[in-house]
Amino acid sequence: MKHSGQEARTEAPSLRLVKDEPMQRVSELYNRHLPELLFLAYQIVGNDEDAEDAVAGVFERLIRIAGEMERSGILSPDGEMVGYLKISVRNACFDMLRVRKRQASLLDRVRVSLGLNRKPEAYERFQQEAMNLMMEELSGRERQILQRHIEGYKNHEIAEELSVSELTVRNTLHNARKRIRKLWRIFMT
Repeated sequence: MKHSGQEARTEAPSLRLVKDEPMQRVSELYNRHLPELLFLAYQIVGNDEDAEDAVAGVFERLIRIAGEMERSGILSPDGEMVGYLKISVRNACFDMLRVRKRQASLLDRVRVSLGLNRKPEAYERFQQEAMNLMMEELSGRERQILQRHIEGYKNHEIAEELSVSELTVRNTLHNARKRIRKLWRIFMT
């Protein structure tokens, strides 16, 4: 399934209509809204397989609760159900992204514990020396503020400690980062 631009899969497999009225309504929703839901999911997760999994998960859940939704008068082929489906697909996609991030974080911790992410010491020294040289190019105030920011201080904490406004801290950080990026580009060419 390709999703370039506004294209969405239109040859979607259809759910067969069943005699059970709630299931028939779920089938109608699926057949009518699958392309736009797949497109929405693809925009969030960025790949076809995960987009299809997210949409399938939403419809599997809907199938499980269709009878209950029908009894409460919520299940309808149009109207509020489209919004419900879009929000459900969006949430399913964000859940997938959170799981991916958690798995990547766990994998990074395993790599670190096994020593697989270690950079050569010479490279680390090079980076540290380059950063020190660039920091020397900043003004004293820029250096103070950037150093505290690197150490994890919040802007309001830096402002309080240095007796300046938070706006001054924010602007100084912006300018210091800009100068560091410029110096890094010069240094690396």
